[in-house]
Amino acid sequence: ERVETIIREYEPEEDPSLGLIAEAIPLFYQLYYELPEGLYITSVDGASDAFLKGITTGDILISINGQSLDELSDLTDLIQDFAPGDTVSLVVYRSGERYELNIQLGEE
Repeated sequence: ERVETIIREYEPEEDPSLGLIAEAIPLFYQLYYELPEGLYITSVDGASDAFLKGITTGDILISINGQSLDELSDLTDLIQDFAPGDTVSLVVYRSGERYELNIQLGEE
């Protein structure tokens, strides 16, 4: 009976999510297309705050809360410090312009 109580009371923590999928940009493409360092966004969840704020496939995610992103592990490591519902500041690059947006994290 005690085991059942413990299981019922345990709720796993939800992982925070930006609501997008990104990948590292190969150095060749970075140099050839004169792109900034960052992560290429390949997909955006239509239910996420990132989508509602206008982030789209093809944008480049440069930083989160001032921390630059060079590898996918940077993104994962940074996001784990937050909880769903927290707001983070993103810098996104699109067509030669940089945009700063505040995004509320969702649940993975």
